[in-house]
Amino acid sequence: CWVEAVSSSGYSAVFRCSDAAGSFIALGRDGAPLDPLDGGPVRLLTPSLYGWKSVKWLTALRVVKGYRDGFWEALGYHEAGRWRYGERFKLRNPSLLKRLGWAES
Repeated sequence: CWVEAVSSSGYSAVFRCSDAAGSFIALGRDGAPLDPLDGGPVRLLTPSLYGWKSVKWLTALRVVKGYRDGFWEALGYHEAGRWRYGERFKLRNPSLLKRLGWAES
């Protein structure tokens, strides 16, 4: 299963349900409401994942059966995004490698 996090800006990110365990929703910091520059009023924080998975201005969390790309994932970022494993890019995708000029035609 996957979780899709959606922002009021239209931005979205997806991550595995198993990676949601350490995540939390921030509503404030140091006893004050979360500033909009920091993603307030509601921000998802996913410490075990790269920063693009920590959605600012969170409006929805959806559990989805199948994987679907979020904003950065559609541009070649890794679907899981676990920094511990260096999961940054979908470099195993031959069409992406070709577009980036990293594979022979």
